[in-house]
Amino acid sequence: MTTTARLVLADLVLAHSMLEDEEDPAKFRVLWAATVGLCRTVGDALDKVDRFTSPTLSSVVTEFYASWKTDEISNEMFFGFIKAERDLLMHEYQRGYQSGDIPIAILPQGNKHSLDEGLFSPMVHGPFAGEDCRDVMFDAIKWWSDQLDEIDRAVTAAA
Repeated sequence: MTTTARLVLADLVLAHSMLEDEEDPAKFRVLWAATVGLCRTVGDALDKVDRFTSPTLSSVVTEFYASWKTDEISNEMFFGFIKAERDLLMHEYQRGYQSGDIPIAILPQGNKHSLDEGLFSPMVHGPFAGEDCRDVMFDAIKWWSDQLDEIDRAVTAAA
């Protein structure tokens, strides 16, 4: 089953809960890096650890990964956030959310507004632009949970 991926997912849930309550901008940034890394690691653990625990699981995980890679529209969360944000953060050390002064393009009617650090931290690009980064991460957690549930059901059905 998806044991290692679920362990990573549980750590992601914990890191996200810490991020929800964080008000210090530096700690927020570090927790964001942790949640982004953990979010992508769910898939890595699934592909590089869990799938080798049984031939059936290996086959199912291979099928799921193939479907994720060939259908970017249905898997917008994976491509538009999980992978994109990890690549941006881990390869360029840039974050995809904005805090403090919110850019004009994100706010309605071209207004510029300064918010308290961390109060509202919208994503600045991609399909989730304008949504608070914590909300998008919550949706990514749900996406992974649903994917792992589907994988486990498929393995059970094939047994």
